[in-house]
Amino acid sequence: MSMTRDEAIKHLLHDWHINLGCDFAIKPGRLDGFLDALDVALSALRHQIWEEKLWHDAKTDPPKTPGLYYGKKNDTNSMYPCLYRDGIWVLDAYPQTKMDIVKWADYTAFVKEDD
Repeated sequence: MSMTRDEAIKHLLHDWHINLGCDFAIKPGRLDGFLDALDVALSALRHQIWEEKLWHDAKTDPPKTPGLYYGKKNDTNSMYPCLYRDGIWVLDAYPQTKMDIVKWADYTAFVKEDD
């Protein structure tokens, strides 16, 4: 059976906490360590899911409106503030410099929201 990441996260959070709790109850601390490791793994999955929703393919899914976006030239962590209009990407600071952008994200996607 194949499950989606969201289904896996739900399964791990709900079912594993209940079922494995009984097995680890004999040795105090073992369950806590397992749950901590599980929490880290789930955080990594959530981050990956967030990244996949954050970045868009510049060729197949370009921005709907002209504006300021973050752009990536490749799959590294480097990103550039870019202006987009009519299929053309240029550096925000140097509008005469065209960029070959492969992925883009909303400029506000990296703003930390207050609780």
